[in-house]
Amino acid sequence: MPSFDESEMHRWWVECEEARVNIMISLREAALPRHSTWCVSRPSNIIYAVNKLCEQSGYELASENISDIHLRLVIPKFVGDLLRCSVASACDVQLKRATNRIFNTVEVLERSLKNGVFFGDPAYLYYAYSIAGRLLEQRGEEKISEDMCRRRDGLRDRVHEIIVD
Repeated sequence: MPSFDESEMHRWWVECEEARVNIMISLREAALPRHSTWCVSRPSNIIYAVNKLCEQSGYELASENISDIHLRLVIPKFVGDLLRCSVASACDVQLKRATNRIFNTVEVLERSLKNGVFFGDPAYLYYAYSIAGRLLEQRGEEKISEDMCRRRDGLRDRVHEIIVD
């Protein structure tokens, strides 16, 4: 019988739990489509809603709402991370922390895109590149910001080619 260390088992449990949440959310949206603010099939609506909430009520309340909808399994973790980064950029707070978080999110989304098993869809990666570019620009890192914008535009062109062909 193979032996596994505790950290390896925990990592697998976390990955399985995240996949379960993604599947559950997808099934719920397919079975009971809603045009709610938190519909994961419309990333632009979610991002707009949290940025508007941040503008109206501040960073703290927006962050609390993101944590709440993530804990209630309305959105998966990577979407919550993306939203937290967008709110940090919109409110101009915790930019270094948000930049680190968005890089992790971009890495997860890029890896899943290469594997062909989407952990989100290319639209989320597109928005992740945009948010990363905005955060980096706010921090004065123009070269890396431009790279994120090039990646975003390249992804848009790649997806457009797939759709048109």
